[in-house]
Amino acid sequence: EFGFQGFLSSEELDWYESELEKYKEFDKIFVFGHHPPSYPPFYQIISEESLSGRDFYELNEEYNVSFYLSGHVHENSFYYFNNLLSITTSNFDQGGGTYRIISLDHNRLSTSIEYVGDWPQAIITNPPGEEYLFGDLNVIEEKLRVLAWDPKGIVSVKWSLFDIKNEYQLINWKPLEKISTEKPLWESSLNFTNRGNLLIKVKIEGGSGEIVKELRYNLSENNNNNSTISFLVFVLLVTGLVSIAIISNHYLPNKPNESEKLERKKS
Repeated sequence: EFGFQGFLSSEELDWYESELEKYKEFDKIFVFGHHPPSYPPFYQIISEESLSGRDFYELNEEYNVSFYLSGHVHENSFYYFNNLLSITTSNFDQGGGTYRIISLDHNRLSTSIEYVGDWPQAIITNPPGEEYLFGDLNVIEEKLRVLAWDPKGIVSVKWSLFDIKNEYQLINWKPLEKISTEKPLWESSLNFTNRGNLLIKVKIEGGSGEIVKELRYNLSENNNNNSTISFLVFVLLVTGLVSIAIISNHYLPNKPNESEKLERKKS
């Protein structure tokens, strides 16, 4: 009856609302479904209302659903619909077999599309970069974190820093440390003073081979510039006050005091 579009009945929405109620205190809520909420310009889920009087879209907004992951349209896409980030992923066997990696780091989602059978595999979860992240790109902490997998085991994970404009290496390859014996997570401090448009490269060596992941990292100079400007303004202000004082003392005529006035009258 509804053809290409999805449909949610009142009974289904009652169940959906009861499930959302269980997780309403969570920072982020993920919902998985076959049909995307909307796929502009011609597609949108048709929804009845739950017993509370809310339709599918109102429930998502009421319970602050963060991400809605779906398929159906056979496309890899991101878009916001009613404050909900909708992520669609192509069918598994399309393009030689692809799938999506999703991670959450400091409540920020990173994602990438990878090919089946390509090993090792990895995704940079922090710092944020437009290659993987959809959302806030502000740097929260200067840490590099990488998720890496290989069915034959990971041998090493290293990182290096390059200048995007001039394409030369700024920092030699440094190792990341595995921070958990149970999780495939590696971490390193980004302890460098370089600013501007930079390129972080991560080299993952596994039993199946080697790959390099890249992330453009724009570390703004604003903070340094602001402190430098404030210092310069302070120095200039102090210098200006001292100069005015010197000029006042040496070049401006002094007012005669009372004894000087009397001496002048006598003469």
